[in-house]
Amino acid sequence: MDISLTTHYVDSNWKLINKIINFSHWPPHLNVFELSKKINEFVHDLEIEKIFSITLDNASSNDVLLRTLKR
Repeated sequence: MDISLTTHYVDSNWKLINKIINFSHWPPHLNVFELSKKINEFVHDLEIEKIFSITLDNASSNDVLLRTLKR
């Protein structure tokens, strides 16, 4: 399973900026709680204060992932 974290923002010149801030390959058996922990670690390590949007595929396990990330 490959996971990428990206950021999208508008700079001071109103130019849209897109950056990949992390890309990782994880074993397919990784459960949603371990995945949530890893994502939280990435966000914490990068000192990201606010997340406004998360885009995921339509797997039902992502519902659990989102609930876990909100905590």
